[in-house]
Amino acid sequence: MARINSLAKRIVRTVPEHQGFWLKRSDHKVICVPRSLKELSTCLKDSDETVVAYHMRGGSSDFVHWIEDTIGDNKLALKIEGLKAKNWLEMKRKIVSAIDRRIREISK
Repeated sequence: MARINSLAKRIVRTVPEHQGFWLKRSDHKVICVPRSLKELSTCLKDSDETVVAYHMRGGSSDFVHWIEDTIGDNKLALKIEGLKAKNWLEMKRKIVSAIDRRIREISK
């Protein structure tokens, strides 16, 4: 039980500013620097789908890397890595939904 609680605390924590996710548009302008999964979800909801396209360019996903390496949530990282969508707007919605579900799941 203690391991689960420590994992949950790690996953829902707010990281130091220098470890935040620099959410950028395709013109490289930073629009938000979320420092937690909750903040990432909120920033994505408020951004347009080109932000998702920028961070998932070239077959790599900055979201997956940050969630896995900085937040330490391999389960969510794998979930997002496996998402498929018809377009970037749908992908954005699926990422937000996966993050929100994981926060609810881990916060129980």
